[in-house]
Amino acid sequence: APPPKYVIKMALCACVNSALLGYDTGVLSGALLYLRDDMNLDTQQIELLTSSMNFIAIPGCFAAGIIADAIGRTRTLFFASLTFLIGALLMAGANDYGTLFLGRSLIGIGVGCGLAIDPLYIAEMSPPEWRGKLTSYSETAINIGILSGYLSNVCFMWLPSEYNWRVMLAMGAVPPFIMMVLATYVMPDTPRFYMSKGRTAEAEAVLKKIARSESEAKAIKQDILESIAEEKQTSAKEGWRRVLCPDPILKRMLMVTLMISALQQLCGVDVILYYAPIIMESGGIRSRLAQLALTAVAGLAKVGVL
Repeated sequence: APPPKYVIKMALCACVNSALLGYDTGVLSGALLYLRDDMNLDTQQIELLTSSMNFIAIPGCFAAGIIADAIGRTRTLFFASLTFLIGALLMAGANDYGTLFLGRSLIGIGVGCGLAIDPLYIAEMSPPEWRGKLTSYSETAINIGILSGYLSNVCFMWLPSEYNWRVMLAMGAVPPFIMMVLATYVMPDTPRFYMSKGRTAEAEAVLKKIARSESEAKAIKQDILESIAEEKQTSAKEGWRRVLCPDPILKRMLMVTLMISALQQLCGVDVILYYAPIIMESGGIRSRLAQLALTAVAGLAKVGVL
């Protein structure tokens, strides 16, 4: 049976967070052309500015789980989006490289923290048999965000080059603002979080909305209670040892997961996403419109494949 419409609605709300990363990736590719010329940035400065987000996102990812367990999934998404919003506005208003880098760093923290939580939120709100499909919405949202960034570049390239890149980057504050509103007024926290804090009534209220029957709601509640008890027992006995020194089954699972994640990056796709217009410029395409429009076509093809 399909999941309740409420579950799909909450999954789509959480996916707005993934779209933040996508938009930032797409819009920066075009904004770099004008930003480079306006601030006279060299190649090393551009590379450092672009790649810094991925490095700074790492501590954000590590902190996300601890923060989410302490204050909840939706509050974590709120503060991750707020950090992203501040970073986007700092970059848009920057008059020197230091401010640009600071804004980019804040975006990295927001992306790392938020991107670790929205798939978790979707998984904890979804029926077990639909978790795989619904959590894949996040990846789709990233690609839609990338396409939106590319299209934003085409739309705002017509403005004077002194500030068109500022408008492109400032538009990146819109998705996190929407995410903050959704996290505050639309999205409840997950039943698992509520039950881990002893807030049973709130957990049951959410379970009634995400379960397809009363019996299913009770079964999910029981599964969550058993899972929380097992997690506490395992953490008390083993802690990080189970991850750092895993048994053969868990070791294979971790190796496959880490290898897939690593190969996705090592294949060089991020280079294309961030530098497509600059690559086209180096290849002899001089028209800014052609550079940005062809990049948008590539983004459209990427979404079309999904």
